Amino acid sequence: MEQLLVGVCEDDKEERVRLLDMVTEAAEKVKVEAFGSAEELLESYYPGKYDLIILDICHGRRTARPYPQAGLFCRKACL
Repeated sequence: MEQLLVGVCEDDKEERVRLLDMVTEAAEKVKVEAFGSAEELLESYYPGKYDLIILDICHGRRTARPYPQAGLFCRKACL
């Protein structure tokens, strides 16, 4: 099996570490790149790079905005 590349974008460090642990425990051949913000993710991103992106769409009371240059659109509102 080929190695999967997973991007995790979560601004809360504790939650980001928890997600990294979950992903790496779930699969043997997985590489995870973690980002503290969508801007950091976009600096590394290019279409087709990641097999899966786990994206935190709520940062506090703010809702993630669309990033059309990356093909990422978040439409869920934060409560």
